[in-house]
Amino acid sequence: MAENTQQQELSLWEIIKPVRRQIYIGMAMSALSGVAWLTALVLLRPVSRQLLAESPDTTVLLRYCGAILVALITGFVLRMLSFEWSHLGAYKLEEILRTDLTTHLAKVPLGYVTTTGSGALKKVLMDDVRSLHAFVADSTPLMARGYTGPILGVIVMFLVDWRMALVSLVVFPVGMVAMRFAFKDNAQGREAYDKATEHINHTIVEFVQGMQVVRTFDDGTASFRRYSDALSEASRTMVEWASKSRWGAVIARLMFASLPTLAIILPVGVWMVSNGWLDVPTLLLFIFLGPTIAESIVPMIWLSQLINMASAGAKRIGK
Repeated sequence: MAENTQQQELSLWEIIKPVRRQIYIGMAMSALSGVAWLTALVLLRPVSRQLLAESPDTTVLLRYCGAILVALITGFVLRMLSFEWSHLGAYKLEEILRTDLTTHLAKVPLGYVTTTGSGALKKVLMDDVRSLHAFVADSTPLMARGYTGPILGVIVMFLVDWRMALVSLVVFPVGMVAMRFAFKDNAQGREAYDKATEHINHTIVEFVQGMQVVRTFDDGTASFRRYSDALSEASRTMVEWASKSRWGAVIARLMFASLPTLAIILPVGVWMVSNGWLDVPTLLLFIFLGPTIAESIVPMIWLSQLINMASAGAKRIGK
């Protein structure tokens, strides 16, 4: 299973090679935006320490607040630029792939086109390429931020206080196991969905090309029924395919939400503060940082099915 997943990933990243530079630039900007946001959170600790002091230094406090503002603005700008770069790369990839595919189809024997069928060709040229667009435009920046934020956040938490870091990561093992099931691809479900989608495309092409005959000898009821049946079958297979990873995604979403992490950090932190083992500024840092790190993984969970579909589309285009 691990080997199969690795092959899909290699196929996916190999097929987007023409725009890999733009993708990497967008991912780097997204990762840096996560670093900027993390920096703003870390600076809350000295700010709260100054606010809780008997005689806070206004100059130092304003410097920290200015640094937080700069970090937030930098993170926002970098995130916007990262999505702009990734979307431009996605549109360029669509143009390259469709041009290459149509050029290749012009060179293959006519029998290959006839045997493959219009439905399958339309799915590759339109649907599969569009799924790659969604992966490049939306998934790659979120992936970079989803990996960078938690890794750096965990390092910061252990540097600040290893005890509270362990408390903040209690829910992570359960969430990671659930994410494994959320990202698990189902080959049979994917193939069934591909065939059902091909059947829809074939039915549409058949209906449009035979419009003159349909209007002459039929009222269109039978042709539309075939399309409706094909659409229902595709919807059913899509639901079955997505349901294979649904519960993993639901459990992971619950584990990586802010509330479970906060519900653990707050009582343990208050208990440690009351016993003199932890100061209030450090507790405030973990109250903000712990849930934020958990929430940064959530976009990856929502994108699990999208990444599976992009991997499937890359494999079909590669054929």
